[in-house]
Amino acid sequence: VEFITGPAGSGKTTCMFGRIKDKCESADKLCIIVPEQYSQDFDKKLYFYLGAENFNELFSLSFTGLARQLFQLFGDPDRKGEFADEMAKMILVYQAISSALSRPESLSSFRRRSMQSGFAEEIMTIIRDMKRAAVSPEKLTEKAVFLDKRLMDKTNDVAAIFLEYQHLMKEYGFKDELDNIREAAAVANLNRYFYNKSVFLDEFESFTADQYEMLKVMLSSADDVCIALRTDDVSGGEYTLFETVNDTYRKIMDICRELG
Repeated sequence: VEFITGPAGSGKTTCMFGRIKDKCESADKLCIIVPEQYSQDFDKKLYFYLGAENFNELFSLSFTGLARQLFQLFGDPDRKGEFADEMAKMILVYQAISSALSRPESLSSFRRRSMQSGFAEEIMTIIRDMKRAAVSPEKLTEKAVFLDKRLMDKTNDVAAIFLEYQHLMKEYGFKDELDNIREAAAVANLNRYFYNKSVFLDEFESFTADQYEMLKVMLSSADDVCIALRTDDVSGGEYTLFETVNDTYRKIMDICRELG
């Protein structure tokens, strides 16, 4: 793995463009990942740097776009059914709460609050956050025992509803877009998608848990991975301007050490 670091305006992206240009002859072996909100601006700058002939062989992807591409290329026999839209998800949350309430041992902390307006919306937000952080209902229950009684009861209540929600998603045959990147990482690993490829990542300050899973597959199988990070000192401690980015650097280095 190679890191290109420096503060804003220091030329990190231009340096990365140089690395990409050196490998343009093997465009099919390049994988360029940027956040979705920056892709248009990134592609415009890359076009002017490389010229039309070289650029037309390349394209950047977000992690979400990469997941879609992987499913299109390789499919996934375990991903049958339709994606649940927001309305369907909310209906399932209401059903999950009702199912949990039907058991006397469930919702010891949230039983009264579950009847209040807005509770289901709060639970939906929590479930989204848990999925993005790759935290399962089982993991919530496992960690709850280390909390004080009040927090433990609340955590167990959330886990109970979350578990019911997962069961209902499976029962109705729904897929959740929030699972795409994590499941696509497994597809990429199984099919050695990044083997013999060069991967470039720019404009990220941090990554979600499912994106780290994809990163781990990249780092374990790609020929080389180049990551641009906006920091002037990767060894900087807490409470510094680049604390978030430096933490990202340390997490990536931890993955590299784990992979050997």
